[in-house]
Amino acid sequence: MKILIAEDQLPTARYLRRLLEQLGHQVLEAADGEEAWEQIRREQVPILISDWMMPRLDGLELCRRIRSQFTEGYLYIILLTARNSREDKLEGLNAGADDFLTKPLDADELCVRLEIASRILEVHNALGRQNSRLIEMATTDELTGVNNRRRFGQDLNLHAGLASRHGLPLSLIMLDVDHFKQYNDTFGHLAGDEVLRTIATILRSEVREHDLVARYGGEEFVLLLPSTGPEAATEVAER
Repeated sequence: MKILIAEDQLPTARYLRRLLEQLGHQVLEAADGEEAWEQIRREQVPILISDWMMPRLDGLELCRRIRSQFTEGYLYIILLTARNSREDKLEGLNAGADDFLTKPLDADELCVRLEIASRILEVHNALGRQNSRLIEMATTDELTGVNNRRRFGQDLNLHAGLASRHGLPLSLIMLDVDHFKQYNDTFGHLAGDEVLRTIATILRSEVREHDLVARYGGEEFVLLLPSTGPEAATEVAER
């Protein structure tokens, strides 16, 4: 696992690096909170071990900045400090720390703290994957695999606002399948479902990656074309 150390005392940083590498972790280092913040913004780091007292940006302020500004997943923060009073721990937790390591470092305690961090991150990542799947299910048409009416409404509001603010064109194409009820009555609903899936596949192949294809309901589909004027939209509709 990749772990970032934020520690301005070189002997402590070297000792911590050696322990972490012996445990099989990939280690990054930062000499203070500002340098740590820049590395966090550049690289995906699941665990940060940060000293409390550092120049420029201390560990407490680094915790607060991460919790208020960092949105790329969850970063588990362990504060490294000689402070061990109840008030200090509460202050650190309120700032956004997940756990503490007390100086001088104990190798066995470090190992246990990292095992706890790993378990918590695994649960958090599993919940994130499940949540992403639920969002996908809630915004995808089950039959055709394209976006559903709910997702269309969300994207329409978003792109209409952007178009209005920035003076950009926005086009919308609505279409339905001619004589679909007659086809359904003649060949059955399974055949009708296959027609809808085929049409959805064709529509997706005819638009750009950032355009939206959605099933509006029944045999009706809608295409949302950002940054597209009437002439270009007409060309898409006539394909």
